[in-house]
Amino acid sequence: MFDFIKNIKISTKLLWISIVSVVGLMLLSGISINSSLTGSKALETIYEKNVVPEAEINHAREQFDKILNDLIHVTSEFLPTGQARDRIYILKKDLDTFFQKAQKSDFFDDPYLKKSLDEAYKRYKKDISPMFDVIHAAYVKDDPIEIGDIAIDIEEASHYISKRFVNMSKFTNKRIKKISEDIRETLNLNYNLNIIVSIII
Repeated sequence: MFDFIKNIKISTKLLWISIVSVVGLMLLSGISINSSLTGSKALETIYEKNVVPEAEINHAREQFDKILNDLIHVTSEFLPTGQARDRIYILKKDLDTFFQKAQKSDFFDDPYLKKSLDEAYKRYKKDISPMFDVIHAAYVKDDPIEIGDIAIDIEEASHYISKRFVNMSKFTNKRIKKISEDIRETLNLNYNLNIIVSIII
Protein backbone atom coordinates (compact mmCIF):
# COMPACT_ATOMS: atom_id res chain seq x y z
CA MET A 1 0.00 0.00 0.00
CA PHE A 2 2.76 2.44 1.00
CA ASP A 3 4.76 1.44 -2.10
CA PHE A 4 1.78 2.32 -4.27
CA ILE A 5 1.51 5.77 -2.67
CA LYS A 6 5.25 6.32 -3.12
CA ASN A 7 4.98 5.41 -6.82
CA ILE A 8 2.27 8.01 -7.49
CA LYS A 9 3.73 10.92 -9.39
CA ILE A 10 4.10 14.22 -7.62
CA SER A 11 1.95 15.89 -10.25
CA THR A 12 -0.85 13.41 -9.53
CA LYS A 13 -0.55 14.05 -5.80
CA LEU A 14 -0.73 17.78 -6.40
CA LEU A 15 -3.76 17.27 -8.63
CA TRP A 16 -5.59 15.35 -5.92
CA ILE A 17 -4.65 17.94 -3.29
CA SER A 18 -5.99 20.67 -5.59
CA ILE A 19 -9.23 18.79 -6.19
CA VAL A 20 -9.76 18.26 -2.44
CA SER A 21 -8.99 21.94 -1.80
CA VAL A 22 -11.40 23.13 -4.50
CA VAL A 23 -14.16 20.84 -3.25
CA GLY A 24 -13.51 22.03 0.30
CA LEU A 25 -13.65 25.68 -0.74
CA MET A 26 -16.89 25.01 -2.61
CA LEU A 27 -18.36 23.44 0.51
CA LEU A 28 -17.24 26.42 2.61
CA SER A 29 -18.79 28.81 0.08
CA GLY A 30 -22.02 26.83 0.07
CA ILE A 31 -22.20 26.84 3.86
CA SER A 32 -21.46 30.58 3.97
CA ILE A 33 -24.16 31.31 1.39
CA ASN A 34 -26.63 29.17 3.33
CA SER A 35 -25.79 31.06 6.53
CA SER A 36 -26.29 34.37 4.75
CA LEU A 37 -29.67 33.26 3.36
CA THR A 38 -30.68 31.98 6.80
CA GLY A 39 -29.80 35.37 8.30
CA SER A 40 -31.78 37.26 5.66
CA LYS A 41 -34.76 34.96 6.09
CA ALA A 42 -34.49 35.33 9.86
CA LEU A 43 -34.72 39.11 9.57
CA GLU A 44 -37.86 38.85 7.46
CA THR A 45 -39.45 36.03 9.47
CA ILE A 46 -38.76 37.44 12.91
CA TYR A 47 -38.96 41.19 12.36
CA GLU A 48 -41.30 41.87 9.45
CA LYS A 49 -43.65 38.92 9.96
CA ASN A 50 -43.75 38.77 13.76
CA VAL A 51 -42.15 41.67 15.63
CA VAL A 52 -43.98 44.34 13.62
CA PRO A 53 -47.42 42.70 14.01
CA GLU A 54 -46.75 42.14 17.72
CA ALA A 55 -45.93 45.84 18.12
CA GLU A 56 -49.18 46.72 16.35
CA ILE A 57 -51.12 44.41 18.68
CA ASN A 58 -49.51 45.97 21.75
CA HIS A 59 -50.18 49.50 20.48
CA ALA A 60 -53.83 48.64 19.78
CA ARG A 61 -54.16 47.19 23.27
CA GLU A 62 -52.65 50.33 24.84
CA GLN A 63 -55.03 52.52 22.85
CA PHE A 64 -57.99 50.34 23.73
CA ASP A 65 -57.18 50.31 27.45
CA LYS A 66 -57.15 54.13 27.44
CA ILE A 67 -60.90 54.17 26.74
CA LEU A 68 -61.84 52.71 30.14
CA ASN A 69 -58.84 54.19 31.95
CA ASP A 70 -59.69 57.70 30.76
CA LEU A 71 -63.28 57.33 32.01
CA ILE A 72 -62.03 56.20 35.41
CA HIS A 73 -59.31 58.87 35.62
CA VAL A 74 -61.70 61.67 34.65
CA THR A 75 -64.19 60.50 37.29
CA SER A 76 -61.36 60.40 39.85
CA GLU A 77 -60.14 63.80 38.63
CA PHE A 78 -56.72 62.39 37.75
CA LEU A 79 -57.19 63.41 34.10
CA PRO A 80 -58.63 66.64 32.67
CA THR A 81 -61.95 66.02 30.93
CA GLY A 82 -60.84 68.06 27.93
CA GLN A 83 -57.81 65.82 27.35
CA ALA A 84 -59.95 62.68 27.41
CA ARG A 85 -62.56 64.35 25.16
CA ASP A 86 -59.98 65.40 22.59
CA ARG A 87 -58.51 61.93 22.14
CA ILE A 88 -61.58 59.68 22.30
CA TYR A 89 -62.09 59.77 18.53
CA ILE A 90 -58.35 59.35 17.96
CA LEU A 91 -58.58 56.11 19.93
CA LYS A 92 -61.56 55.04 17.83
CA LYS A 93 -59.69 55.76 14.60
CA ASP A 94 -56.61 53.83 15.73
CA LEU A 95 -58.65 50.82 16.78
CA ASP A 96 -60.79 50.77 13.65
CA THR A 97 -57.62 50.93 11.56
CA PHE A 98 -56.04 48.09 13.52
CA PHE A 99 -59.03 45.77 13.15
CA GLN A 100 -59.45 46.55 9.44
CA LYS A 101 -55.77 45.85 8.75
CA ALA A 102 -55.66 42.76 10.97
CA GLN A 103 -58.62 41.14 9.25
CA LYS A 104 -56.78 41.34 5.91
CA SER A 105 -53.40 40.22 7.25
CA ASP A 106 -52.21 36.62 6.74
CA PHE A 107 -50.44 36.98 10.10
CA PHE A 108 -53.76 36.15 11.74
CA ASP A 109 -54.30 32.99 9.68
CA ASP A 110 -53.13 30.96 12.65
CA PRO A 111 -56.31 29.46 14.23
CA TYR A 112 -55.50 30.70 17.74
CA LEU A 113 -54.73 34.26 16.63
CA LYS A 114 -57.75 34.35 14.34
CA LYS A 115 -60.04 33.17 17.14
CA SER A 116 -58.71 35.81 19.56
CA LEU A 117 -58.95 38.54 16.92
CA ASP A 118 -62.50 37.59 15.92
CA GLU A 119 -63.66 37.47 19.55
CA ALA A 120 -62.12 40.87 20.28
CA TYR A 121 -63.55 42.46 17.14
CA LYS A 122 -67.09 41.12 17.60
CA ARG A 123 -67.23 42.36 21.17
CA TYR A 124 -65.67 45.68 20.17
CA LYS A 125 -68.27 46.27 17.45
CA LYS A 126 -71.12 45.20 19.73
CA ASP A 127 -70.28 46.90 23.03
CA ILE A 128 -67.58 49.54 22.51
CA SER A 129 -67.86 51.05 19.05
CA PRO A 130 -71.45 52.31 19.59
CA MET A 131 -70.32 54.04 22.81
CA PHE A 132 -67.80 56.48 21.35
CA ASP A 133 -70.41 59.17 20.65
CA VAL A 134 -71.96 58.59 24.07
CA ILE A 135 -68.59 58.90 25.77
CA HIS A 136 -67.72 62.06 23.83
CA ALA A 137 -71.06 63.64 24.73
CA ALA A 138 -70.49 62.83 28.41
CA TYR A 139 -67.06 64.44 28.25
CA VAL A 140 -68.57 67.55 26.64
CA LYS A 141 -71.14 67.77 29.47
CA ASP A 142 -68.33 67.10 31.97
CA ASP A 143 -70.72 65.17 34.20
CA PRO A 144 -68.69 62.88 36.54
CA ILE A 145 -71.71 60.75 37.44
CA GLU A 146 -72.61 60.03 33.82
CA ILE A 147 -68.97 59.38 32.95
CA GLY A 148 -68.70 56.96 35.90
CA ASP A 149 -71.87 55.13 34.80
CA ILE A 150 -70.43 54.66 31.30
CA ALA A 151 -67.22 53.23 32.81
CA ILE A 152 -69.31 50.69 34.73
CA ASP A 153 -71.33 49.84 31.61
CA ILE A 154 -68.31 49.03 29.44
CA GLU A 155 -66.03 47.58 32.13
CA GLU A 156 -66.80 43.87 31.55
CA ALA A 157 -66.56 44.14 27.76
CA SER A 158 -63.34 46.13 28.06
CA HIS A 159 -61.67 43.48 30.22
CA TYR A 160 -62.85 40.75 27.83
CA ILE A 161 -61.37 42.51 24.78
CA SER A 162 -58.15 43.49 26.57
CA LYS A 163 -57.62 39.84 27.54
CA ARG A 164 -57.82 38.87 23.84
CA PHE A 165 -55.14 41.43 23.02
CA VAL A 166 -52.95 39.95 25.77
CA ASN A 167 -53.51 36.43 24.41
CA MET A 168 -52.46 37.51 20.91
CA SER A 169 -49.36 39.26 22.21
CA LYS A 170 -48.25 36.31 24.36
CA PHE A 171 -48.78 33.84 21.52
CA THR A 172 -46.75 35.97 19.12
CA ASN A 173 -43.97 36.43 21.66
CA LYS A 174 -43.68 32.65 22.13
CA ARG A 175 -43.60 32.16 18.37
CA ILE A 176 -40.80 34.71 17.99
CA LYS A 177 -38.74 32.87 20.64
CA LYS A 178 -39.33 29.51 18.91
CA ILE A 179 -38.31 30.88 15.51
CA SER A 180 -35.22 32.50 17.07
CA GLU A 181 -34.18 29.19 18.62
CA ASP A 182 -34.63 27.32 15.31
CA ILE A 183 -32.56 29.89 13.44
CA ARG A 184 -29.85 29.83 16.13
CA GLU A 185 -29.60 26.04 15.79
CA THR A 186 -29.26 26.31 12.01
CA LEU A 187 -26.54 28.95 12.26
CA ASN A 188 -24.67 26.93 14.89
CA LEU A 189 -24.79 23.87 12.63
CA ASN A 190 -23.39 25.88 9.72
CA TYR A 191 -20.65 27.26 11.98
CA ASN A 192 -19.63 23.76 13.10
CA LEU A 193 -19.62 22.51 9.51
CA ASN A 194 -17.40 25.43 8.57
CA ILE A 195 -14.89 24.43 11.26
CA ILE A 196 -14.92 20.74 10.24
CA VAL A 197 -14.43 21.49 6.53
CA SER A 198 -11.69 24.02 7.33
CA ILE A 199 -9.80 21.41 9.36
CA ILE A 200 -10.13 18.80 6.62
CA ILE A 201 -8.79 21.04 3.86
